Amino acid sequence: MAKRIYLGGVSGHPGSYGIVFPDFLGCVSVGESLTEVAAMGREALQSHVNGMVEDGDTIPEPSPVDFVRLDAEFADPEDLDDVEPWVAVIAIEVEVPTFPLTVPVPLDTSLVQAVDRAVPDRRQFIMDATRRELERLKKSA
Repeated sequence: MAKRIYLGGVSGHPGSYGIVFPDFLGCVSVGESLTEVAAMGREALQSHVNGMVEDGDTIPEPSPVDFVRLDAEFADPEDLDDVEPWVAVIAIEVEVPTFPLTVPVPLDTSLVQAVDRAVPDRRQFIMDATRRELERLKKSA
């Protein structure tokens, strides 16, 4: 499992808040306080992600959210009842399953044999080496 942080837009007032997730249209929740709406939003978002995984849908990468985007995507200027102000953008962390991806990479036979002699799990060794190299590249950038 990988953890990802998505941003939810909160509108309302004390006693009645709602949260929406621009990366997951249709995923909404409510709460009486900001603390409660954040907790309920996390539960709703995790359930939404789990359902998408079960359906085989692609989970979107987190994208930036601000009040301008929330207004553009969710505010309805023609709806007189849609008067609740956006009061917060809340970061919600959820777990997203990761799936192994087989990538055909040609390797020199002697290199593969050397790895197989050195470690019991070639796949794990290559994944660990790749992670270390990515971290090294990130630090040197």
